[in-house]
Amino acid sequence: MDAAARGRIRRIAAALSALAFALVLSPARSAEVLPFPALAHRADAFAGIDFTMDSMFAWAGGTYAPRGRLDQDGLRFRIAGGTGFYRYRNAALPGGENQAQVFAGELLAGYRHNFGPVIASIYGGLHAEQQILQTPDPSNPTAGGEAGLKFGAEIYARFLREFIFNGFATVSTVHGKYNARTSVTREFGALFSQGIWALGVEGGVLGDARASETRLGLTSTLTWQRRIFLLAAGLTDHSDKGRGAYATLSIYAPF
Repeated sequence: MDAAARGRIRRIAAALSALAFALVLSPARSAEVLPFPALAHRADAFAGIDFTMDSMFAWAGGTYAPRGRLDQDGLRFRIAGGTGFYRYRNAALPGGENQAQVFAGELLAGYRHNFGPVIASIYGGLHAEQQILQTPDPSNPTAGGEAGLKFGAEIYARFLREFIFNGFATVSTVHGKYNARTSVTREFGALFSQGIWALGVEGGVLGDARASETRLGLTSTLTWQRRIFLLAAGLTDHSDKGRGAYATLSIYAPF
């Protein structure tokens, strides 16, 4: 088995390990704007994983409503952390490629408000990230550790009864990071006797001081037994690696 094959196996094993870690921590990416009965709680937990052929990132965290419930307007606190890796090209380095291990964390405060059929939330707070390069590379502007401020917004809207618009956007002073995603899904009613299934399309942009990426794909959610499972997959166009594929799995649970 050559070195490239061994590297692929190691990356797949790391992705599966991160996924198992995320599931154990508590099944989903925060989705407090999604309306189902279990949101009559004051806190949630979420976890997930996102990967391409050249990157993987797993995260977990939680949201807390100090007054009232998650389905009511009011103050929110959110904490989250994650880890992963990415590979990038650099002809000046041995082998023409480098790999970075990423560790990140954030502590945010925000507010949720209902505008009729539209639910909006805004967040702001502290964000820190550490990127450890396999080979030192002074040309990588995101190498090393940095702390700063992060701001975000989330929007949920239901229209024509079965159709749902969901979106979020974040920006951070840490390494110039940004991430935005929108999706439109259609609910198809009960699935597995107790679940509600929805299918739709999504698009997104993300990046930092080093690279940028655009995405377009399909997304599906399953609301089942007080959990929301989200699976998305599609095509990506990366400024460093070019075109490829991506997949995201996240799970959300109130408690």
